[in-house]
Amino acid sequence: PEEANQTDGRLCLQSFYDESYNILEREKPSLNYTICVGADTRSTHEAMLQQFMLTPNVAPHSYIFEKPVWSTWSSMKNVYTQTDVESYVQDINDHSYGQSLLILEDGWQDTPGEFKFDPDRFQTPPRMVETIKDNGFNISLWVHPYLSITSQGFPTIVQRAIAVRDSGGVNPGLTHWWHGPRNSLSSTRPVSGVIDLSPKGQVWFQRLL
Repeated sequence: PEEANQTDGRLCLQSFYDESYNILEREKPSLNYTICVGADTRSTHEAMLQQFMLTPNVAPHSYIFEKPVWSTWSSMKNVYTQTDVESYVQDINDHSYGQSLLILEDGWQDTPGEFKFDPDRFQTPPRMVETIKDNGFNISLWVHPYLSITSQGFPTIVQRAIAVRDSGGVNPGLTHWWHGPRNSLSSTRPVSGVIDLSPKGQVWFQRLL
């Protein structure tokens, strides 16, 4: 992980080596960086997009820009229930803040990698989704390719050979994820495998979603 802060007109860069980030070489990685200067933030950002990043082929729907995008993280973090979500939607409408997209952030799964609503906190997900849509919102679930080693999805990606492998190329590479069951890899963060998003992994992941 890399951190940067700016104080007293100076740009300070600091990098921490984390064993959880698998690298092909056994030597510790070095910190390489490029300083880019532009007339203003926007022009610099646009130049970097063209040089270093892939851009979407199509734009999101116009309502994403025209109306507020609501997120459970802003008010409930990763601890919320079906009742909390339905009340959140009702509060937004009661105050006439405007409907657009509601994102259910981290917390809807029991364990990252299950890809199912936690049955203890979401008793009737189809009814909840219907309620959200009836109130004028579209809905999006926060998903990522990190699967806790205790989830049902982890052994599946290992068996299907669509898990990112370690530097030896045989065993699944493990890293630390920020929420979920904990294990022992000299870290308080949970241990997870990662879906290899090569074409084969993409097909499986897309079908799952």
